[in-house]
Formats: sequence, structure tokens, C-alpha cells
Amino acid sequence: MNEGITLLTAHKSKGLEFEHLIVCDRLKGERNKQRDFIFEFDEIELKRVYRYYKNREFVDNDFKNALEAEKLKEKEDIKNRHYVAFSRAKNTLIVIKSKEKSGFEDISLKPCKIGEIVASKKQKSKKRLESIENFTLKIPKQNIDKKIDSKEESSVESIYFGIATHYALEKILLFEKSHIKKAVDLTRFKFGLFLNKDDFDTIEATLIKLFNNPTFKRLTKGEIEKERVIKYKNSILKPDLIVKNGDNYTIIDYKTSSFVKESHLFQLKLYKEAFLSRFENVKAFLCYLGDNINFKEI
Repeated sequence: MNEGITLLTAHKSKGLEFEHLIVCDRLKGERNKQRDFIFEFDEIELKRVYRYYKNREFVDNDFKNALEAEKLKEKEDIKNRHYVAFSRAKNTLIVIKSKEKSGFEDISLKPCKIGEIVASKKQKSKKRLESIENFTLKIPKQNIDKKIDSKEESSVESIYFGIATHYALEKILLFEKSHIKKAVDLTRFKFGLFLNKDDFDTIEATLIKLFNNPTFKRLTKGEIEKERVIKYKNSILKPDLIVKNGDNYTIIDYKTSSFVKESHLFQLKLYKEAFLSRFENVKAFLCYLGDNINFKEI
């Protein structure tokens, strides 16, 4: 087990989990945001771009509506960021809130205490090793398959690989080969400190295989929406991909591992349940991005 403290921003912690977590408020007040343009969207399509200048909202109602919509989206993004931060904790969560100009004001965070903090006790091994030499002699040579993909290991590197692959898929404008290089370049720029060249080559090759996959081509025929945030039963859900084709909805959730986990099934079932509460025709698939592209319908 790794010892010590890991210091991360909320954004960088996405996909990770910790036994004990402390979330600190921002050290300074929010900086004034410099707005040059306001973007108005119709669902996911860009509808109009407005040049920003002070007090324009008092003389231009269309601009006012676009500005209010962007401010509302920013608030939702902040709430999502808080959700990502708080949900990294497995056992204990401590939130440190500033008295003034707190970053948690939008979620009405109040002082509270639930449960007790109990110091963990380390169990000492009963066996003592006389020497490394004696210990290594007792271990037979292992039959290790050199072809095992290191991405299967539960490590920080494999987690970053999964996050980077999801990021590349999010940045794809169209599911076509011509759009892959730009998406991988954006991913390399963002995750270059955590992954190596081979990792990015693997991501690019995975996207090519995915876009050529007949099942994926069939499932993605329709209106595409990525990373849509859904509130359901006091939970914030974020499926990787939603496809609307007439009255039919298809949910696709990507996984970079090549084996099915119970947590994958539970998560996708919750996505499907949320959509079935509003729509009749809903299908949900896990898409495993291993050596072979595999789909599992729930």
C-alpha cells in the first residue's frame, strides 16, 4: 500500500478513490471572469455567438437570455465539480469551508458532523523474514504471460489511461477516422505528463477499431449527446454517450478494461432506470475497449 498524502485538484482526481479524503475550499475569492464572447446553444449545436460588452443585457434581450443560460451552466459545472470531489471518498470525508467567499456557497453547505473518525490500526505480520535470499528461494518461478495488458492492473497509470481514453472520445466531433488525430492531440496535450507515447498510440488505435466496428456504427445512428448530466433519485449521473433515434434511446458507457465488473453493471442499470422513468424505448450497452471491441447489453 502506498504511504503518505496525495495532493490533487478536483479535476485531476476524477476516476480515483481514497480511503480518507479532505476537500479544502479555495484560498482566495473567485477571480472576475473576463468574457469576450457569449455562446448560445440549441441543445448541443452552436446557435449564435454574441460579442460581450458591459450592460448589453439591458438593451438586448437575446443576449440577456444567452448570458443567463451560460451563467446557469457555469453553476451546474461547479456543482458537478463538487460532486466529483466529494465522491472520491471511500470511508471518511472532511470538507474545510472558508468563512467568507467560499466556493461551496452554491450548494448551501452547512457545518455538520456525521459519524466518528476512528484511527486505523495496522496489522503486523506474524511471520518474519530471515533474509531476502531465503525468502526468494521459497518462491517458484511464475508463469507470467508477457502479453498481459498492463492497463488491466489497478494502478494510477491505468486509471489515467482510462480517463484519457474517455476524454479523447468526448473531444471527437464525428465518429469518423478523419477526426481521431485531432482528438488524440488534444488528449496528449492534457495528459502528456501522466502517459507515454505508447499509451497515446494505443488510444488512437482503439478509436480506429471502435469507429470501424459494425455494432458501434449501428448503435450510433441518430442524434449524439456526450457526457450528459442527469439528476435521478438525488444522484448525479453522467453516461458517456446517448443516441436518440426517433423515440428510441441508446445509452453507451465505455470501459477500458476487457472484463465485466459488477460495478459496471450496476452503474449502467442505474442509467437505464433513469431513462426508463421518462422514456419507453431505452437500450443500454457496456462497450469494452480492450484488444477487441465488445458490447454487453443490459
